[in-house]
This record gives sequence, C-alpha cells and structure tokens, in this order.
Amino acid sequence: KIKNLKSRRIPCPNQINRQFLSAIGYVEPKKSTTLRCLRIGKLIKNIHKKESVQNQRKKVVVIPFYLTQFRDDSLYHYFKEVYLTFIQFANKYSEIDVVIKPKNKKEYKILYEMLDRIIEGTEIVFEKISNLYITSDLDAQELLFETDVVCGLRSTVLLEAAIAGKPVIIPYFKDLQDPKYDGDIFFRDSFHLFDIAKDVNELESIIIDRLHNPTIDEKIMEERKALFEKYVSSMKGDATEKYVALIRHVVAEGGGKRVY
Repeated sequence: KIKNLKSRRIPCPNQINRQFLSAIGYVEPKKSTTLRCLRIGKLIKNIHKKESVQNQRKKVVVIPFYLTQFRDDSLYHYFKEVYLTFIQFANKYSEIDVVIKPKNKKEYKILYEMLDRIIEGTEIVFEKISNLYITSDLDAQELLFETDVVCGLRSTVLLEAAIAGKPVIIPYFKDLQDPKYDGDIFFRDSFHLFDIAKDVNELESIIIDRLHNPTIDEKIMEERKALFEKYVSSMKGDATEKYVALIRHVVAEGGGKRVY
C-alpha cells in the first residue's frame, strides 16, 4: 500500500520526518525536501522581538512523551517515576504552577489513563492539587513564553523552548538508559545543550535550581539555534516562502499539471 502512495515530491517539516518517510519506503531521499515547520514563524518573530511574559507565579511545563508505549509496560516504571515526581512536586510547592500539556485530545486521553493507573493506591487526588494543570487546550507556543522551565523528552517543542532561552530538563532515568532505547531518544548526541536528570532526586533539584537560575550560556544558545535549524526551521522563519517556491517549481516542472 505504501508503494502505491509514493509521491513525486514530499516537503517535510523537519529532518526527523524526512528520515522516517525514507526509512518506511514512502519516498526516496532525493525526492523529499526539508522545508521546515510552517507554524514556527510566529515563534521566531517573538524570539527576535525578545517578547516574554513575566508571571507573578513560577511555572513548570511538562511535554508528555512515550504516551503509547506504556501500554506494553516496557517503560511503565520509568513513566511512574517521572510523572509521580511532577505530581508530588506540584503538591509540595503550591506556589509553583505545574502544567502537563499533551499535544491533542487523543494524547490527553491516553495520558489520563496512565496517570490514573500511576496514582492508584496512593492518597493523591488531582482535584486537591490546585496548581497542577493537565490540559491539551493551551497553545504550546504561547505557553513557552509564559513558562520558566520546560521538561520533556521526545518532542521538537523542546527545541522551541531551547531557542526561546528556557531551561530544558530531560528526565533520562536508569530504565531509559538501556541501549535498546537509544534510537528512540531525540537529540541524544546533543544532551550537553540541556539539563539531564538521571533520577528522581536530580529532577526535582534541577527544577528548583533552574527556577532560581534560568540563564543559559551564550555558547549553548548558539548551539541550540544550530540544532533547531537542523531539525525544525531556519531562524529566519521563512518556511512559508520556501513551501510557496517549491509548489511553484513543481507546477512549472509539470507543465501546470497536478503532480501530487
């Protein structure tokens, strides 16, 4: 079925998508092009303007990850450690808002199934933790400018937070350090650009430290921007222009015929 769907040209939002489509045989590498992500333009403009929101309350945003893999229990212990840490952190520090932001309503449902299982048998009641928010309805980019610290693992949103100058913490606990997961860890070769928490205690202590010391070294920022340009978008925010140029080229090449 995939072979029948091969397209003449495939514009991809980032290098990760391009590699995936090539790996499954959907398109030949030479017929795919990385034109970056269309939604990034607004983010880039706000970063260049150095716009940020000063909150009266500190805010930690969690980008969920591995939401479907927990079903086979291969990383359940890891999930449990990570999410219990965030939940207990919110319960312990009532003056700090903790926002867990799934990508969409489908992931929200999967996440809630997992969290219900994780807190089963504990005294945790979500409704009693007034500073804990679990929602997919917020705009991710707006949220980045309101937050103080971002935590996550498998998401290019981490790179968006990184170029916005936010501390980014990756929970890289023992269970996840198994070599069999190496291929599933995004930006593993660039971990020096982020804060890496290797256990529960480190995760909490790094969050607290970064809430008080959020400044990112200028050299690290330059490397973050290079990584962002490699996987997400040009720092010029010109993805729309590139897509338009490609479409015009393909149409002209095909003599005005439909080629997709």
